[in-house]
Amino acid sequence: MYIMRFVSEQGPALNLNAASSHLESLDPDYSLGDDGLLNYAGHDLCFLDIVHANDDGFQEEIEELIEMVKDLATPRKEVVLSVLRNAKQLVVSEINFGDKETEFVLSKLDPLWLWLFERHQGLLQVDGEGYYQGAKLILPVE
Repeated sequence: MYIMRFVSEQGPALNLNAASSHLESLDPDYSLGDDGLLNYAGHDLCFLDIVHANDDGFQEEIEELIEMVKDLATPRKEVVLSVLRNAKQLVVSEINFGDKETEFVLSKLDPLWLWLFERHQGLLQVDGEGYYQGAKLILPVE
């Protein structure tokens, strides 16, 4: 399972309907099921979930993310720690690539991340890579 998380510290409350509407306005081949399964032209891309600060598991997930970066020896970690400590919501994408090309799936998720960066102050955490501010990797974390 490959996980990408948008960590939002500021901006309007997120919901899956708004994300789905945005993606479908860009390309009608996007669809989001009631179970959070994001699909593009018949290809299952990922499961999306939005976790708010008052939801069960939110604090535990934030604490796990903090634990992974707190001992890194780089000044950039302070930017990431600040966002994590002030996080209000997470958009979690659980990806199972299966037989799909990695680049295909990731390219179909790019419009979601761009939309979130336009509307919210935050960072994108990518498992095995680190933290992005827009398209720029600001803190590598393996």
